[in-house]
Amino acid sequence: MRDIGEPRPTAAVAAADVAPAGQAGGAPGLRDPAGDRGRRSGGARDEGRGGGVGHRDLGRVLVVRTQAELEPYRAFWRARQWHHESDEGQLLAALSARTDGAQLLAFVLLVDEEPVAMLLGQLVSAVMPWRLGYRVVRESSLTLLEALHGGLLGDLSWDRATALFDAVTEFLRAGGADAVLLRNVEVDSDVYRVFANRPGWSWRDGAPEIARNWRMTLPDSFDEWRSGLKKKARDDLRRYENKIRRLYGEGVEVCEYRDPVAVDAALAAVESVAQNTYQRGLGAGFQPTAEARARWSAGAAAGSLRVWVLRLDGRFAAFCSGFLLRDTVWLEHVGFDSEFGAARPGGYLLQRVIEQLCGDSTARYLDFGIGEADYKQRLCDLQCEQAQVYVFAPAWRGRMLAAARRLMDRAGACLRYCVARCGATDWLKRRWRQRIARRQRRG
Repeated sequence: MRDIGEPRPTAAVAAADVAPAGQAGGAPGLRDPAGDRGRRSGGARDEGRGGGVGHRDLGRVLVVRTQAELEPYRAFWRARQWHHESDEGQLLAALSARTDGAQLLAFVLLVDEEPVAMLLGQLVSAVMPWRLGYRVVRESSLTLLEALHGGLLGDLSWDRATALFDAVTEFLRAGGADAVLLRNVEVDSDVYRVFANRPGWSWRDGAPEIARNWRMTLPDSFDEWRSGLKKKARDDLRRYENKIRRLYGEGVEVCEYRDPVAVDAALAAVESVAQNTYQRGLGAGFQPTAEARARWSAGAAAGSLRVWVLRLDGRFAAFCSGFLLRDTVWLEHVGFDSEFGAARPGGYLLQRVIEQLCGDSTARYLDFGIGEADYKQRLCDLQCEQAQVYVFAPAWRGRMLAAARRLMDRAGACLRYCVARCGATDWLKRRWRQRIARRQRRG
C-alpha cells in the first residue's frame, strides 16, 4: 500500500506555486534527505529560544481579521482550495451562521507584496477535554485559533512554514489566543515538522494525535472494483447485499440529495438516522446545527454537496454525506441506525455509493478520512499519516495547558498499557458500546 499526499492542483495552479496546493513542502520522495536533516537541525537550535526568527527574510506575514481585509487575497485562496472545510463559500457561510462569536483569521505570507502562502483559520471560544480513555475527567475553556483542514495553502516549504510559525507565535505571545490547533496536517511535511518541533519544550504539544487517513482510487466501473477485492471481501459484500434484499425486497431504496432545494429534506433524513447512531452516543458525528445547514446550502449551490440515505420499508436506516472538490469525494459523515444493525445497512449503502461514483468521470478518489475502521482498510489502496498538533501560547496559561495535556497523555498511555496487559481491551470497548446503546434506548 503506497502513501498519498494531498490532492494535486491543476497545472495552472501548480505552475504558480513552488509546492502543490495543500501538499506541504512539495511532493513526497522529491526532498533531498541531506537538506532535510540540515533544516531540522536548524530548527533544533532555535527550539530553546521558543521559535525566534531563525530564517532569512522571505517577506512579511499579514494578519487578516475581516472579510474586507481578506478580499485582495481571495483569488489566491479560491485557486488553491481543495477541501470542503476550508472552501471559501462554505467557510464564510458557516461563520455567518454561527452565534458563538467565531471569527475569520488568516496569516498571509507576502513576497514582493504578492501572496505565496496562507494559513486560514477561525478564532473560537473552545473547550479542551481531558480524557482518560473514553471518559472526560475535566474540561478547560480557552481561546483557540483553529487552522482548518485544507487551510494551509500555497508554498509550504520549510522557510515559508517557519515564517508562518513565527507570525503565529507572535500572535499567541501578544495574547491573541491560548493555543493554535493545526488539523489533519501530514506528518511527512515541513509544516508538521516546524509546528511540532520548533516551540520551546514548555509550550510544545507533547502529545500530537497521529492517525492514518484512508483513500480509495475509483476504477472505471463497479465490476472492476469488485473483481479487484479479495475473495472473502467479495463474498461478504454479496452476502450482505443478499440479506438486505431478502429482508426488505422491494422496500430497499437509495435517496440522493444534491440540489439547494433539497437541503432541508437531506438534513431531516440524515438526522432521523444520526440520532440513533453509535457516534451520537459519544457526542460525535453529524449534528443538525445552523452551521451544518449553511455549509450544506453553500455546497449545494456550488454543486459539490453529495448526500446519500438508505431507506428500508419507508424508514431511513443509513447515510453517507460529503462533498466533491477537485477530483475527490470527501466523506464527512457516515452512520446507520443501530436498530437495523443486523442487516448491515451501512455496508450496503457504501456499495451503492461506490457503484455510482465509479461511473462519475469527475470523481477519481473517495476519501474516508482518518480512523482504523476495518472497512476503510479493506476498501482503500492509499493512505498517509496525519496529525492534530497544538502550539500553546508561550505564557503561563499556555504552558499550564501544555503540561496538563502532556500529563493526561502519559496517564492515558499507562492505563491503556495496563488494560492491554490484562487482555481486557476488547471487553472494555464492548461494555462501553453497550452502555451507550442502553443510554440511547432510554433516551
